[in-house]
Amino acid sequence: MEEEIVEIAAFCCHNSLDNISAIRKLKDTSIKVNLLPCSSKIEVGHLLKTFESGTDGIMVVGCKNGNCQFVDGYKIAKGRVLYTKRLLNEIGLGEKKIEFFTLSSDEEFLEIVKAFGIGLISPIKEREGKTIA
Repeated sequence: MEEEIVEIAAFCCHNSLDNISAIRKLKDTSIKVNLLPCSSKIEVGHLLKTFESGTDGIMVVGCKNGNCQFVDGYKIAKGRVLYTKRLLNEIGLGEKKIEFFTLSSDEEFLEIVKAFGIGLISPIKEREGKTIA
């Protein structure tokens, strides 16, 4: 039986990563990184459409340590993620499929991606066989 890959979409503020080396390290994995001018530009409808397209999990990544060039953009994004979590719970998908993160380094991004992917599959036994690359 062939292992199925967990698909993760990451919507990242362009200021959340110092350089694109972290993204390049993920080139051959199951994560699709989308750079945004600000994490607050993500809309709840877009997050839901991403799930509808078959993505297993979504990460929204805001500026490091609240250092937002749009002042409160990361707070807006976090609120949208929390609202999406409530919607996912209401429809029975569960809130663990989406998370908001802030980073202190590009290396932390790689660690968070791996931990988030493992968290998507480890509590749900019926999804055995899924791995993150």
